[in-house]
Amino acid sequence: MSRKRAQAIKRRRIKAMVRRFSVLTMILVMVCLTCSCGSKLLAKANNETRCDSLESTQTNITQNEVSRMYKSIEVDSGDSLWSIAERYMNPNVYDSVYDYIDEIKEINGLQSDDLNAEGHITIVYYDV
Repeated sequence: MSRKRAQAIKRRRIKAMVRRFSVLTMILVMVCLTCSCGSKLLAKANNETRCDSLESTQTNITQNEVSRMYKSIEVDSGDSLWSIAERYMNPNVYDSVYDYIDEIKEINGLQSDDLNAEGHITIVYYDV
């Protein structure tokens, strides 16, 4: 095989590898964008669900009078969802402490009432 022919074959192989790499890179970018957009849509759907649950738990206050806020708090040894609820719950927004505890569990993805001491959880509070 001549030297020119060998170089031409090498160039074609390099071009083919570059094309494959480009195609794989584009596919990876598309997958990342799809995942990113999908997670944003899920987050928006979850937020709308939480807003719906907020409307069902409000008693004396209309939504225009309430500013819903979130705060990350450190769980101290001996803290329970009940003690945290008593500390942060606005009784004008929730019918009972159980409703507030259910919302804390939903926000943090908790399946049980157990908390890890020295961990953090997100709580919701309202500025009226």
